[in-house]
Amino acid sequence: GDCEEEISAVAREVTEIKQHGFVTPDELDAAISKADVLISIGNSFSRSVPSKIISYLSYGKPVIHFSSQDSDVCNEYLERYPLALSIHEKTSAFEAAEKIMLFINNSRSVVISYEQVAHAFAENTPDYSANLIDQRL
Repeated sequence: GDCEEEISAVAREVTEIKQHGFVTPDELDAAISKADVLISIGNSFSRSVPSKIISYLSYGKPVIHFSSQDSDVCNEYLERYPLALSIHEKTSAFEAAEKIMLFINNSRSVVISYEQVAHAFAENTPDYSANLIDQRL
């Protein structure tokens, strides 16, 4: 979202990183749909769950979350999601790599149905919000 300058600086130094700039929602959906594993990089200073996490969970795909906070609020959600791995930045590179490889090998081609996700996260569904609004009317 707001890191174009940082990404540009790193992309100039690391040729494996390709900067594509902003993409349309349709392009983003197509890329996520094709992905085997979704990556989330946590916020450094926030107590809010990024909408990206909720969106990722709705795809039912494996999610690897990199956290820099000791009590990252995203972990409360990811612990309820059976295809999630959270790696704290304090984890050694060797241990993180081991966990990631094991996770990818065990979750390759596994997808959770939308119904399963909606059941586990009922309070985050459009139906839940619509029902709350209806009750207030």
